[in-house]
Amino acid sequence: MTNPDPYLRGHGDTRYPVSHYDLKLTYKVAANRLEEKAQLYVEIAEATNRIDVDLHGLRVSKVFLDGRPAKYRHRGQRVSVDVGDRVPGNRFLLEFRVSGKPGPVPGVHGTAGWEELTDG
Repeated sequence: MTNPDPYLRGHGDTRYPVSHYDLKLTYKVAANRLEEKAQLYVEIAEATNRIDVDLHGLRVSKVFLDGRPAKYRHRGQRVSVDVGDRVPGNRFLLEFRVSGKPGPVPGVHGTAGWEELTDG
């Protein structure tokens, strides 16, 4: 994997672009707690058997590949999902169930991503 994100070094995965995200979020302001169902519509760009997704401050409880439970490994801020043998052009739906306390991610030009305000 190369580093495709010039702003957040060490993030991203060039093996797949996401054509569409569908996010269902439940956020509790006082506790800064997020529960999320994220659907990613993916098309493989280079042959692979896994893809990596970056998560910061969140834990994965379930991963689905085209509606079926998928094997995955969650280490640190990255989730690796076994997608079977895929070739360029293969399309599929990847779904995550995650929760936790999101926070900003250190970037080249300061922090990026989640910003917690006093009023939510």
